Amino acid sequence: MTKSRQWAIGTALAVVLVLIAGVMLLVQPRRSEAASLNEQTTSQQASNVALQAKIVTLKAQQQDLPRQQARLAQIRGQLPEGPNLPSMVRSLSDIAKATGVDLIALSPSNPEALTQPSSAGAPTGSAPQPVTPDTAPAVAAGVQQIPLKISVTGTYAELTQFLGRVENLQRSMIVGEVAVAPPSAAGATSASGSSTSDLQMDLSVRVFMAPAATAAQSASTTTPGGPAPSTNSQ
Repeated sequence: MTKSRQWAIGTALAVVLVLIAGVMLLVQPRRSEAASLNEQTTSQQASNVALQAKIVTLKAQQQDLPRQQARLAQIRGQLPEGPNLPSMVRSLSDIAKATGVDLIALSPSNPEALTQPSSAGAPTGSAPQPVTPDTAPAVAAGVQQIPLKISVTGTYAELTQFLGRVENLQRSMIVGEVAVAPPSAAGATSASGSSTSDLQMDLSVRVFMAPAATAAQSASTTTPGGPAPSTNSQ
């Protein structure tokens, strides 16, 4: 091999080495940068898709806002801030008139805190245990109950209709006890037009309300009074 040929081969190898070095130093970093940009683009596109989905959800919620506001107003009507007993009495009187029963007694008591029984109760038949923070009833924050006694007379069908309508009143309440028996002497004389086949139904009802925070705090510092006077309807 001649020296000129050796120089040509050496020059070719040098060119190849320079090209390889150029690829390693220039092209490869560009490829890494392009791959990084592609990853960032993919991540940004995923974020955009998630953001668009969130926007669609918010628009749907905004369209549903009037219905939710109407639902909230309905709940506020069922759970008012005050006792609102006059409206309750009118509703019960209207139900009694519509079902044909005689409303002979309506006795509300003062509002009291709504309590929930403790889960760790004492066994049946055991001696009374001292009340501790663990066994004391839990107080439902912001909710109060008004015990209410209702007495009506009428036929069995009329009493059934009255009870069903009372349970469907647009007011948050629970009918706790129901007692049906022949009318008492006082009830029979006070109920106009009652027959000997009529029955008397006594209901123990709890009506609920949710006073404002300031009202609840002021009420907790006052001494509870006696029960409110009874309202008799002839």
